[in-house]
Amino acid sequence: AIVITFSEAIDLNTIRDSFSLRDMATNTAQGGNIALIRDDTQIVFTPSPPLAFGTDFRLRFDTDLQDRSGNALAADYTLDVTTEPEPPVSISSLAPNKGIAGTTVVITGRGFDASPLPVVSFNGVVAPVQSGTVGRLVVDVPAGATTGAVIVTNADLTVSNPLTFTMLS
Repeated sequence: AIVITFSEAIDLNTIRDSFSLRDMATNTAQGGNIALIRDDTQIVFTPSPPLAFGTDFRLRFDTDLQDRSGNALAADYTLDVTTEPEPPVSISSLAPNKGIAGTTVVITGRGFDASPLPVVSFNGVVAPVQSGTVGRLVVDVPAGATTGAVIVTNADLTVSNPLTFTMLS
């Protein structure tokens, strides 16, 4: 998630029209969810799907953004960022990305060990790997897992990027 802090409480109704996050090479808008936290002084943007590795993005707020008193941002604000390069072991998706203990999850990515199979953890709780290839692992969500990062660790201890799995009650 991307978190932006302001000195004043933001008017939620002005965020959508004033905010954008775009791939700088293609000018494609990045979708996601926006929320306000901390007495409406912080905007949290959660990209969906996750941001691509090794990609330049431009975050922008224009002067349509207003605080609760109706005061507009004094000038457009832009921030250019580059996402980290793709690690040798990476997770690109979890299907599904929500469930309960025992749910079968297909992890798609690259660089997974085929033999021996890697270790997969759900927020620190190890999950048994049912089957796997260099680009796909099938696991069951372990008992005791909580909402948090799913991580793949190969035998040589190379670790993937984390993706979030949400536990349902």
